Amino acid sequence: MEKTVIVKVISAILITLFIETAACQLLHYRSFAFQFGVSGVLKGYEATIGWAVPALEILAILLLLFPVTRITGLFASFLLMLLFTSYSAIMLASREKALFNNEGMLKGRFWKEHLIFNSFFLVIAGLGIYLHLERYE
Repeated sequence: MEKTVIVKVISAILITLFIETAACQLLHYRSFAFQFGVSGVLKGYEATIGWAVPALEILAILLLLFPVTRITGLFASFLLMLLFTSYSAIMLASREKALFNNEGMLKGRFWKEHLIFNSFFLVIAGLGIYLHLERYE
C-alpha cells in the first residue's frame, strides 16, 4: 500500500478517536474535569484541563483533515497521546485504583487498559509521522 494512503488511514483513525473522546469530554464536562482533582496529581487544574484537552483534540482533528497541515496534526496527535499515555502510567504506578471516569469507548476501564489503549495510538501516531516524513526524503 502506498505510504500516503497509510498516512491518510492513520489520520482518519486518529480523527475518529479524537472526535469520540472530545465529544464525550465536552458532553460530560463536569465528571471529566472532576476526575483530575480526585487523584491529587492535577488538583487545582481541573477546569483548565477539562477545557484544554478537548480543545487540543479538536485542533488536532482540524490539522489532520488537510494535507498541508497533516504533519503538524500528526505531531500534535503524538504529543497528546504521549501525555495521555504518561498520565495513565503515572496513575498506574501510583496504584490509583479508581476507574477513569470516561463516558467513551473505555468506559469503566482501569488504568492498565488505558495505558495499553493509549500506547497503541501513540505508536500509530508515531508511524504516521515516520511514513509522512519518509515520503519526502
